[in-house]
Amino acid sequence: MILFQERRKTILDKNTKNNQIQITLTYPHSDKYEFYSGIEIIDLDKEAETDLATGNGFLISSPKSTNKKDIKNPDGIYSSKFGQKLGDVNEFADRYSCECGYLKSRINRNLTCPRCGQKVKFVDDNFNMFGWIILKDQYHIIHPKFYETLDYIMGSSQYNTERKHIKGSKLENIIHYSPEVTQDGFEAPCAFKPDKEPFYGIGMTEFYNRFDEILDYYFNLNPKKVDYVNEIKRHRDIVFCHSIPVFTTHLRPADIRDSFMYFEPTNGIYNMINHHVHSINNDKRKMNQNMIVKNSELYKVQMKFMELSSEIMNILTGKKGQLRMLVGGRFNFSCRAVIRQDATLRVDQVKLPYVELVKCLQQQIINILIRSYNINPSDAYDKWSRAIAKKDERIAEIIDSIIHANPEGLPVIINRNPTIVTQDV
Repeated sequence: MILFQERRKTILDKNTKNNQIQITLTYPHSDKYEFYSGIEIIDLDKEAETDLATGNGFLISSPKSTNKKDIKNPDGIYSSKFGQKLGDVNEFADRYSCECGYLKSRINRNLTCPRCGQKVKFVDDNFNMFGWIILKDQYHIIHPKFYETLDYIMGSSQYNTERKHIKGSKLENIIHYSPEVTQDGFEAPCAFKPDKEPFYGIGMTEFYNRFDEILDYYFNLNPKKVDYVNEIKRHRDIVFCHSIPVFTTHLRPADIRDSFMYFEPTNGIYNMINHHVHSINNDKRKMNQNMIVKNSELYKVQMKFMELSSEIMNILTGKKGQLRMLVGGRFNFSCRAVIRQDATLRVDQVKLPYVELVKCLQQQIINILIRSYNINPSDAYDKWSRAIAKKDERIAEIIDSIIHANPEGLPVIINRNPTIVTQDV
């Protein structure tokens, strides 16, 4: 839902006193271009339209995915259009395919398809394939990014519909439809209005219709949040949406074994969203004939959408996040250390502990032990390994010789900002 673009900036400053050019460079560097970074908020409805038009998406039209028959439904949230899954009869058959998909499997490799005329070749999984759960045009939910912004602008409430007298969200209180029913059985606006919550209980539909009025009201209460309000106004046309993206099953595996379904947590959320959306779209009653049911379903879709957004962020972020686990990791021959001040060093010098130098110079130390001291590779490695636990004078001499062999010393890359410990000098 958020698209990141790489940006950096190159700064050039001329010192007129000594006629020297001082340049601060960051990667990547170019004399012709400036690189800068920003965040683009994706228009979900436009993305859905583009995916459906280009073949990188399909409409989730099946309302259920709860048994073996439904889990293989091509129009469900576990659709085979995402690709083959482990447990399928030929789980890797689609790794080789012609352009139209008529011929598949490695056994047909390099054969020409009689339909499209293209040869069967290796095709990787398409992680750009998305399913889309789409509400009808008359129904709207709030984009997850703007829900968080609106929640911050409006602030917390002293009264919550579900748990009275406990702090809750004013935004949630607004979109949670809470009408009163008269003696004649007709709905009437909720008479209860907490302090500074005049839009309490109006529901999703009325919130959409009166959005600008509501935004101005809460902005007047919190004028210091002008930057957040301006962000909403700049993106006014994408604050509300109809489309919910369903990412590939390769990233949210599911299986049924012994009559039990095992799945990654986002699948359970998608199941609920899909059920509520189809209930809203397929109800033949008009909106004004069943306001409670429609608003209740829209509220549930919104809450599940926010739960989905939160779950995806939990999966991706942090040290245990999938993104960090996938692309993270240490470099070879690297160590961690605490930075301490040392007034005796130049600005481009660092002083490393003995143990760190032993680890970082592993290959050079072992090579010198083998070539200069007539030690076989296995013994050289054992000697290097023992030197980590207990200082070895011979290896200390080797390290010293390596450092002084280069007039400029050994190059060191500081890959991150460690904890800084201050010290009196």
